[in-house]
Amino acid sequence: MQLNGLWLLCADGVVRPVIRGEVLAGDSARIQTLFLIDTGADRTVFSTNIFTALRRLPLTQTEQLGGVGGRVRAMLDHYPTRPPSSLSERN
Repeated sequence: MQLNGLWLLCADGVVRPVIRGEVLAGDSARIQTLFLIDTGADRTVFSTNIFTALRRLPLTQTEQLGGVGGRVRAMLDHYPTRPPSSLSERN
């Protein structure tokens, strides 16, 4: 698999790999954003700014998420996903 992304200099001075993508908001608008590439992740985590822009219902379920950098409390929601129509699976 090949990901065509870019390197982003983040506010903490660390350069990280990201890809451009879009998320479907509660009002069916498409919000463009950058996604951090984490090949070991089993979830997608949105920043507070992106989550607010999605105009979803308030959340009440929380969970602890953890990784190399430590653990944080996170609000949970479930989004439908679909691959971009321009992608095809290759072996």
